[in-house]
Amino acid sequence: MTSNPEENGTGQRFWRRLRSPGLIFFVITAIAGLWIGIQVPPTWTVEKVGLDVSRDAQGQLVYTYQGKPKPIENVVPMAEAQLRPERIERLNADGQRPTVTEEYVWEEGQVDGRPARLYSRLVARFHWGFWSLLPAAVAVGLCWLTREPLPALLGGIVVGAFLLGRYNLTGQVLISSFAS
Repeated sequence: MTSNPEENGTGQRFWRRLRSPGLIFFVITAIAGLWIGIQVPPTWTVEKVGLDVSRDAQGQLVYTYQGKPKPIENVVPMAEAQLRPERIERLNADGQRPTVTEEYVWEEGQVDGRPARLYSRLVARFHWGFWSLLPAAVAVGLCWLTREPLPALLGGIVVGAFLLGRYNLTGQVLISSFAS
């Protein structure tokens, strides 16, 4: 009986797998995802959603969301909003993130030819531009190299989590995604 792991079948399979193109590709792209997530600042954009606002019995502003009234608090004029487009452009240029990610605003406008106060919800979202395609490219590349779709998808999820800076894969990525 031989004791050298290089000579028995298990040791040879182990070293062969370490040199496999799929593993090498995954390690390189996982390191790239980590580096991009740490070094490249995300680009922030603002999504503006117009709201059909009314007042409830207590006089509070509400809008209907999924069939239920949702109260609106802390409504500010658009000119004073933290998430107004020119402020977000300045933050992107400086590589900073906004201090708030959701805000309710109002602006003066026209409804049926009459002046009215228009309410909107501003939501800040981020992306990495071209680099946002990296997790999908990893999943496709691994699937092509290994011919195993489930591990390839898991590899894409891992690289995406690294890109987002979420290193606790079970708690921050997998379980929270399945729970929602």
